[in-house]
Amino acid sequence: MTVFAGGRRGMATACLVGLMSGCTIERTDPHPAIAPEYTLTADHTHNRFSAAIPPALRVESGAVVEAFTKEASDGQLAPGTTVDALASLDFDPIHPLTGPVYVAGAAPGDVIAVTLLEIDVIGDGWAAIVPGFGLLADEFPAPMLRHFSIGAGDQTVGFADGMRIPLRPFAGVMGVAPATDSMLSTIPPRANGGNMDNRDLTAGTTVYFPVFVEGALFSIGDTHAAQGDGEVAGTGIEAPTRIVYRISVLPGHRPIPEPEYETANTYAVTAFGTTLDEAVRKATRYMIAYLVAEHGLDREQAYVLCSLVGDLKIAEVVDVPHVLVSLHMPKSVLGMSG
Repeated sequence: MTVFAGGRRGMATACLVGLMSGCTIERTDPHPAIAPEYTLTADHTHNRFSAAIPPALRVESGAVVEAFTKEASDGQLAPGTTVDALASLDFDPIHPLTGPVYVAGAAPGDVIAVTLLEIDVIGDGWAAIVPGFGLLADEFPAPMLRHFSIGAGDQTVGFADGMRIPLRPFAGVMGVAPATDSMLSTIPPRANGGNMDNRDLTAGTTVYFPVFVEGALFSIGDTHAAQGDGEVAGTGIEAPTRIVYRISVLPGHRPIPEPEYETANTYAVTAFGTTLDEAVRKATRYMIAYLVAEHGLDREQAYVLCSLVGDLKIAEVVDVPHVLVSLHMPKSVLGMSG
C-alpha cells in the first residue's frame, strides 16, 4: 500500500516509513504557489458512497490536499486494450474515488467548500460506446473504444482529420458521504454530490456540499480530460489526474439541499432528478432561495431574474433515469466581484 503524508514534516516521516516497509511513494512536485499539505495516492480509492467507509485521511479545515485519481474503469480499459474488453467490462469497480477525507469540525447540517486549485491529466485516456449504456443506447448497439494519447502539457487532443478537442480536465464524481451505512452505487447523482459529470467543476471553481455525517468524508474521482455538457454517449475522455484542492468547513452557512458552486464569473446551483422536468424545477427553486437569502430579493423578483439572466445547463443525461442540471447566475448582474 502507498503511504499518504500529513504536513511537510509528516510527509518526510511518512516517506521514510514507506520506503523502509517496501511501499511506493507516488508524488509529483507541487506548484510552488500551492504547496499541498497532504497527499493521497491512487491506492487510496473506494467505489461506493457510504458513511461506513473509513477515512483515508484526516485534516483540519482549510487544508490543501493533493489527490491522485484513476480513470473510471479502474484499469480495465488500459492503453492497448481492444474493443473486445468492453464485452467483459465489470461495472462493480467503476468510479474509483480517492478518499474519503475527514474534515475536523464538519458536522451534519454544515456546508463544506472544496476549492479546486489544480487539475492535471497524468496519463492517457479513452472514450467508448458501451452497449446498453448512453442516451441513445437503442440506436448504437455496437461497442466502440477509442484511446487518446495525452502528454504532459498538452492542451488539445486529436479526434479526426482536422478536428482537435480542447482538454479541460475535471472530476465527474465528487461528494461527501450520505447518512447511511449502505454501500450506495456511485452511478447516479444525489444530494451528496456523486456522479454529477458537470464540466464546470474544473480548476478555479469552488464547490459547496451539504454535510450529512461527522467529518463530511469527501471523495473525488471519475476524472475526465474532456467532456461535453450532457455526456450523451456515456463517457468523457476518461483519464487519470492529479488534483490539488483546499477543503474548508463553513459553520453557520445557510443550509443547502444539494451542491452549489461558483466560478470567476457565475454562481450556480445543481439539482438531480429522474426526469429533466423534475431537475429543472428543483434547480430553479434552489436559485430563487439563494437569491432571496443572499441578495435580498423577494421570491417574485428572484423568479423573474432567473428568467431574464439565468442560464440552465444540462450537466448529464446519461445515467438513465437520473439526470443533473445546473442553473447559472452571472456575478456581474449580482454585483459580486469575480
